[in-house]
Order: sequence, then C-alpha cells, then structure tokens
Amino acid sequence: MGSGRREWVVVVLVLVFVLVFAGFGQGNDEPIPPEPILLDTVACYTSVAPTTPIVINVYENWSPIGAQRFLELVDEGYYDNSPLFRVVKNPSQIVQFGISLDKALEAKWGKNNIKDDPNMGFPFKRGYVSFAGGGKDSRATQAFFALSTRHTRHLGKVPHETPFGKVVSGMDVVDMFFDGDGKFSMDMEPWGQGPQQGRIMREGRKYLDEHYPDLSYFTTCTRRGGKAHHTYPEHGGLSADADFEDHTLSLSERIARRRA
Repeated sequence: MGSGRREWVVVVLVLVFVLVFAGFGQGNDEPIPPEPILLDTVACYTSVAPTTPIVINVYENWSPIGAQRFLELVDEGYYDNSPLFRVVKNPSQIVQFGISLDKALEAKWGKNNIKDDPNMGFPFKRGYVSFAGGGKDSRATQAFFALSTRHTRHLGKVPHETPFGKVVSGMDVVDMFFDGDGKFSMDMEPWGQGPQQGRIMREGRKYLDEHYPDLSYFTTCTRRGGKAHHTYPEHGGLSADADFEDHTLSLSERIARRRA
C-alpha cells in the first residue's frame, strides 16, 4: 500500500473515531428538565459527618406528588435515624434509603403508596434525588441519591423514577457513605451482600448492628420551611445551618415542634 493511501486510511479512521465517541455532535434530543421551582429545602445530618448537612432543594414542578410526599415524611421524622442501606458505586452508582427503624412510622408509611407523577423523561445527573419504585404507583418511602451523571443516565425513563429535587450542598458527605470498603458489595441480593430489606423491617437496628456495624445513617432530616426562603443556590455554598431545626433534640421533641 502506498504512503498516500495509508495516510488517507488513517484520516478516515480518525474521523470515524471522533464521530463515534463524540456522539455525532451529541444530537440525541434528550429531554431537559424544566427550570426548577423551589418548593422547600431539606437538611439531612448523618453519622459520617455529624455537623455537615446534606442540603436538598425540593422542586414542585419536577415531581409534584413525590415532592409533597418527601416533605410529609421529613415532617413526620420518618428518615431520622434511618439507614443508608444500599450504597452502590459500580455500576449503578446510587445510594438508597427510606426504611424507618421506628416501627410505628414504618407501619404508617411503608406501604402507603402514592400515584405516579407525569414522567418527563430527562436523564439523571449527579446529586438528583428520586423515589425508588418497582412499577406503576409503587412509590412510598424509599428514595435514592444519584452518585454519578455518566452511570445513572439510564434512570428517569419511567414515572416512578422522576427526580423531585437535587443535592445543592453536601454531596461529599454522600460520597462517604459506607459501601463495603471493597470487602463486599452493599448492593441488595442477588447483586451484592447488602442488608436485606425484610430483615431491616422485622429486626431493626439489632440486625444492622450485628451484620453491618459500619453502616451509615441519617440522624435527622428537617426542612427550612416555606417558598420564601431561597437561600441555597444551585451551586451550593452552604456555610451555616442556624435556620434549620435543632437536630440535637429528641425525635418526639422535634415532631412536636414541627406540628406546633
């Protein structure tokens, strides 16, 4: 083969490579999320970083029914002291939560499903928060954080996977949640060796402490309260949490204060 022909072949191969890996200009016409309308802001404290909140902006126009349910659960103290029981960093890259260790709260809310929201179909990005489900009208209490943009873009195609908000500060805390430390996978069976949801519901903290002593937990989740408070921008930058509820109070004290 002559040198001119070899150069031509090289040029063609380079062009093919560029087109394939650049996605032909990224013209895939994926839906984009609407400009978010802030409904409220929630701060969740955790066992891994007790003084640094995970701050979640909850949007009323992404998933209206899901957003209202999440805030209801926060107001009830449902997520307080609850485990981050599914932490998957390969390949899905999600953190799942939403089983209360308070048996009364779990009995009240655990099977209290809500209707699906209209599905907008836009792909997930790192920091999005969504309810988890398994079919039509299956959302109740379990939700998850998306840890990655690249590895969660397949989510959001069905109504029970419609984000209701996103983390605007504290994703570094989410990244710290116990994931097995390379010794085992914290995914659920049959993909991993993480906690069994049924046993969490039946046996509670005793089961988790015995088999997963390093598991991460929420300590409290509270909301800022009201559309008038737009102090946490999309880029984050939270420097103080004085406006959030005192997370050192007992659960009963916090619930009483929320309902006052």
